[in-house]
Amino acid sequence: MFEVQWDEAENGILLKKSLDETTRVVPPRPVFFEELDLLGFNRFWSYPHSRNPLLWAVGRKYFCGGIEIAQAKGGNIFEAPELILTEAGKAIDHLDPIDIDKVVEKNLEALYVIENEALDFIEHTY
Repeated sequence: MFEVQWDEAENGILLKKSLDETTRVVPPRPVFFEELDLLGFNRFWSYPHSRNPLLWAVGRKYFCGGIEIAQAKGGNIFEAPELILTEAGKAIDHLDPIDIDKVVEKNLEALYVIENEALDFIEHTY
């Protein structure tokens, strides 16, 4: 099993065999422009309508380069959430897409291991 740490240089994540408590993070999910538009973050930041993700999220907290930049509180299907920007989030005016090819390249060895474990599992189960 791999653990996750932020890759601040690429605004990505790195998969590592083991990490200490100070660098380990809860595995984030990628955030695409559709989610940002739906929540209303386009009022604060400009960003392209890209096929690549723009941010990462853990729960309802949003991260850029491993730094928390915003949080969404409340809201439902009939009511918009309250968007709270951190000081780092307030300093941002434009978001660039995450280069997924670079994220994959930096995690190639770990992804190879995960792929082979999955194939072994399928073969043994079959």
